[in-house]
Amino acid sequence: MISASPASRLWQLTTLLGVVLIVVGDSAFYIDVAARFRFDFIEQNYGTFGLSILTGVVLAFIGCIGWSKSGGKKARALMPGAVFITPWMLLLVGSPIDGFNVHGPSMISAMLVLPATVLAATLLVMAAVKQK
Repeated sequence: MISASPASRLWQLTTLLGVVLIVVGDSAFYIDVAARFRFDFIEQNYGTFGLSILTGVVLAFIGCIGWSKSGGKKARALMPGAVFITPWMLLLVGSPIDGFNVHGPSMISAMLVLPATVLAATLLVMAAVKQK
């Protein structure tokens, strides 16, 4: 649900853009494995898709913190759980494609667990400290 304040909308859009970049980059790696490396476009642009994931993590991290600061009580309460569970859901959705291969795209999804845990802990502390 989008709140009325323009600042909150900006943070929501920043977070959404970050999540979209993460999903696009991670999905490209899973598609490449599922298609048995038939798409030259993906193989030739691994760096671009990896940079997409990195940029998405930074944007989502900053956007979630800003959204939590400008958002309401409900957003502050639900956001840490959603942030923590998202990389695990990526692993769950991608596991039928490649299993848990440490040399494949599932490891990229697993590397998202650490920043998501740090962000979830930060959001929990922010929610506990904020009085409104």
